[in-house]
Amino acid sequence: MRETDKHRSGIIRAYESLFPRCGKYLEIGIYNGGSLEWARDFYGCEVYGIDITLPDPIEGVTMVELDQADTEGLVRFGEEYGPFDLIIDDGSHVGSLTLNTFEALHRFARYYVIEDWGAGYLHPDFEDLHIAVLRLVWDHGGYLVNLGQSGFAVIGTEPLEELLRR
Repeated sequence: MRETDKHRSGIIRAYESLFPRCGKYLEIGIYNGGSLEWARDFYGCEVYGIDITLPDPIEGVTMVELDQADTEGLVRFGEEYGPFDLIIDDGSHVGSLTLNTFEALHRFARYYVIEDWGAGYLHPDFEDLHIAVLRLVWDHGGYLVNLGQSGFAVIGTEPLEELLRR
């Protein structure tokens, strides 16, 4: 299996606990595909990935080359492949692109997760990310999950209280 930093950060354990079932999974930001392999193996579901540069093909995974700045392309992707039980944005970590991707795809998601929302505190290139994510959580209702130096935001189209009661 390909490596993913989600194991080291503890995010995989958090996902397995919060989202024990998933019928259709999308991740924005593929890198080498390790987390797509994890999702395929853990959930046994349809798995999709979007990135501006694709890794080598992964059996049982659909990957599409797409830029987070391409609003129309993102919407077309959602219309063609969605809806999804879980969308995880681990892409650019740039606030404006994260907002654009959320606005284009969140209507196709049962739960929408934005990883590394605190990156704006840690690196000047991502300085607007934490502000963008906090605004989304405020505007759409959601939760921030802190895992030390990593963390993620969860925004759902269903009541999140049910998710947290599992």
